[in-house]
Order: sequence, then structure tokens, then C-alpha cells
Amino acid sequence: MILILLCLFLISHPAHSLAAESKTPLLWFKANHYTYIIDTPAPVKDFSFIINKQKVDISRIKTTKYQTTLHAILPLRKGKNTIVIKMGGKIIQQTAIFSASSFDSALVPDGATEFFFHRADHEKSCRPCHRLDARRADVRPRNIKKQICYPCHEQEFKGLKYRHKPAVKEWRCLICHQYQFVETDASPDKPIKFTVNQENGVAYLCFRCHRRQQQQIKLYTYVHGPIGMGSCDLCHNPHGSNFKYFLQNKITTLCVNCHEMQDTMTAPVVHKIIKTKGCTACHDPHGSMHQYQLHAGLDELCYKCHPAIYRMRHNHPLQGHPVAGPSNPAARDEKFTCVSCHSPHSSDYANLLPVADAMELCGNCHHNK
Repeated sequence: MILILLCLFLISHPAHSLAAESKTPLLWFKANHYTYIIDTPAPVKDFSFIINKQKVDISRIKTTKYQTTLHAILPLRKGKNTIVIKMGGKIIQQTAIFSASSFDSALVPDGATEFFFHRADHEKSCRPCHRLDARRADVRPRNIKKQICYPCHEQEFKGLKYRHKPAVKEWRCLICHQYQFVETDASPDKPIKFTVNQENGVAYLCFRCHRRQQQQIKLYTYVHGPIGMGSCDLCHNPHGSNFKYFLQNKITTLCVNCHEMQDTMTAPVVHKIIKTKGCTACHDPHGSMHQYQLHAGLDELCYKCHPAIYRMRHNHPLQGHPVAGPSNPAARDEKFTCVSCHSPHSSDYANLLPVADAMELCGNCHHNK
């Protein structure tokens, strides 16, 4: 899902003609569409589009004709897409595209090459019809439809439930994006334009607007890794999202993917709070004064949902048994807490126990008694 957030606009661009699918290089787009541009007097009805081996109904494809130039915007699914374009029954274009956002970049195959439209060589064919150089009026546009980014990128944000105000409502793109050509690690030989200055981390841009969050984070003893790296965009989308707080995905999905806990939600027994409210019910996604970024001390946090255990805290699970202590008999360097006996996330066994037989668990502490 981005705070002023890192703005990575999803781009459309001219196609690259390729001879055969087997020789087609795989391009990585941070986009959910692909724009094919061709200079031809032929009408749209002469073209056919095959995406992922399925012929796509022409009504699903947004096409525009500028004099003799045809623009066709083709929808992409996440992951690998194969595109075959025919004119008059003859193949004129074959392309392989891997569609993935910045958040999903770990899924991109090693052989994929990231595509950047705003390179001087790529912009050349579009300049006769499109304005591609920013003006002062584009920074704080009075008429967003005349802002430099709007004509090509407006479609990307249609239908978003939550839209980041400076990015998608006000189109103040240039408060985050640079309008000069610069070299980047991703494109060292051919400078690209409209990148985001990440020298000080994306958070540097976010905190220019979100100062209260910045001050709060400075007070935390434990800070979430992405925040510590200044990478707010790993969790938040800088433009908008269909998830609250501009998240890149559902809260639990975001968490388990990075923390390699994908099996959590498919275990036989899942902690109810994770199912109903997600990981942030117990963990603060930015930081905390408590270890593991918990909202409170570990036992205190458990008692909030399990007040009955608090009331009988010296009699669980048996009369006289404590639920907390300065030392865990099974691990002397750790405190005795609720998670000494229960998994806080999920388990293969009832009551979130780590073993099927509760007596086996007792033996971890009482083996000498």
C-alpha cells in the first residue's frame, strides 16, 4: 500500500518488437498495464490481442487514436504475462512482462530487466505529441488535468479506495519526484527522470509531512526494521491503495511474507486475535518501548484479552501454579511468561501448546521433581 511517500509511478510505454517468444527478454514493470503504440492508418478492428494465451475482447482494451498513431492499453495480471499482438492475422509484436510492484520485487525472476520509460531514448518517440519536461506550475498545479504526470498516469489510480492526498488528489508529484535526469543503481549508464531521491531513505520524504510520527518513532526503544532503514514504502504505497493506511497488502499478509511465517495462517490452530485483527493487534508496526514491538509488556498484553487468567494468575493451569516469574525453569536466562507454554501465533496442537501432550510440556520444567 507510502507521510510524504515514495512515489513510483506505474508507466506506459512504447513496445519493443521481438522476433520469437523463446527469445523474448523478460521485462519487469511496476505496473498493471502495458501500452502498445504503433503508427498505422489501420483501424482498431484490424488488431487482435492475446494475453497469456487468451484472446482478449477488444472491449476490455482501452484504445486511443491520435491521427495515425494507435495507443492500446493492455491489462496485466501480477506475475509473468505473455503478450501477442496481431494485425490482419499476422503477428507484429511479442512481449514478455513480469508485473510486480516495488513491494513484490522479491518475486521478480533474476533474469527480468526493470523497464524505465523516462529515459531520453525512450521519451524520444513520444515527444512530438506529449509534453515530457516539467514546469514550475506542475509542482503545485491549479488544474490537475494539465499537470505533467496526469495524462499518462491518471488511469493507474482510478478505483482506489484510499488515495494519498498529495499524490493522487492534488497531483503534487514533484514534491517527491525529481524532474532532472539522474543516474541510479538500477540504471547506471542511461540516466532516468522522475526518480525519487533516496539518498537519505524514503522516510526523509515522508517525515517532511508526517512530523508527529517522526517524533514518536524517535522515542521508541525498539523500531521496526523497515522504519529503521527509512523504507516506509515497503509497507505503504505512496500513491494509494485499497487497504487502509495505504498498505501494500492486508496487514497479516505483509507481516508473514517478510518474517517468513507463511505457515502461520494455515496451521491447525491459529491465535484468534490474528484471524480477526491481524498482527498489529499485538505489535506496533512502527516501533515500541517493548520488545518485539508489542503494545505492552508480554503478559500484560495477554491479560487484556484473557482477564480470567489474570484473576487466577497463581492458579493456571493448576491450583498454585504461577503464570509469570523472574526466571523460566526451562530457560534460566528468560523470564517465565505466557509464551513459555503457549505459542502467540499458531500451533499444531490445542490451546496453542507446542506439544500434543500437556504433561510432556510440564516435564520441561519439572523433570527433576
